[in-house]
Amino acid sequence: MTHIPSEAADYYLYNGKGTSFGDLIARASIVKLEGECSAGGPKDLKTRVALHITVERGPASTTETLNIPWFIAVLHGDRIVNKHIFRHTVTFPANLATFDTISKIITIDLPIPPRNVDSDYRFEVGFQLSPHQLEYNQLHLKHATYQAY
Repeated sequence: MTHIPSEAADYYLYNGKGTSFGDLIARASIVKLEGECSAGGPKDLKTRVALHITVERGPASTTETLNIPWFIAVLHGDRIVNKHIFRHTVTFPANLATFDTISKIITIDLPIPPRNVDSDYRFEVGFQLSPHQLEYNQLHLKHATYQAY
């Protein structure tokens, strides 16, 4: 089972002067999660995940590229047993303020038998946020528009 926490589905990057629209460098939203699980052997479950992200360039942007951090956490029950952080680098097209992008496909192997797909293991996927970004999302939370597989 894969879950995207609503508070980690949006990524707002501001210039540090404020949180008005004029201070926005970029905004990204997870719009779809794509993946599959398959046997990696008799005792391994292989999971492949890719994110579909919509990126919007803000008026305070002064760069052509943006590194967006995101994570995959593996939970067993309510405990995080493993977490991987990745960076998705995007280059802003010259003629578009908003565009869609897809992350690289990430493969994670779990040391559980494939027949235990309905076990207590699950994945959480989202943007890796700073404490300020997380607080901003919690205060301005809107419903996420992602689709899980």
